[in-house]
Amino acid sequence: MLVDKFQVGSKTSNTNDASKHFDSNVFVSKKAEELFLRLHEEYKNSSDHLSAKYSFIFYAMKNDNLLLCTQKYFINSYLEDLGIFIEINTRQNVIKANKRYPNYKTSKELLGIMQ
Repeated sequence: MLVDKFQVGSKTSNTNDASKHFDSNVFVSKKAEELFLRLHEEYKNSSDHLSAKYSFIFYAMKNDNLLLCTQKYFINSYLEDLGIFIEINTRQNVIKANKRYPNYKTSKELLGIMQ
C-alpha cells in the first residue's frame, strides 16, 4: 500500500522480533532502541505522513544523542529492515516545536531516558 508517497513493505517485522537483538550500530543503548520501538509501534500502521513521523523520530533521537548511525544508514538499513521505506523530511528537524514532541518526551521519561 502506498502511504505518504512512500511504501510500507510487507517485510514489516514484529516489534518483539526487532527488540530481541540490540542494534549497536544504530542506538547508543538498549533503552534508546526501546524508545524507537515504542514510537515505531505507534506510527508503523499510520496511513498518513509516515515520512514526517519517522523523520521526526530520527531528528529527535539524533538531537538527544541516542543514535550512533548516519541518516543514510538509519533509512537504508535499519528502517528498511523493518519494512519502512521513506525519505527523511528535513522540515521535521525543529524538535520542540513539533506536535509529536510531547509524546516523544513522555516516552523518554517512561523509559528513564533523561536528556
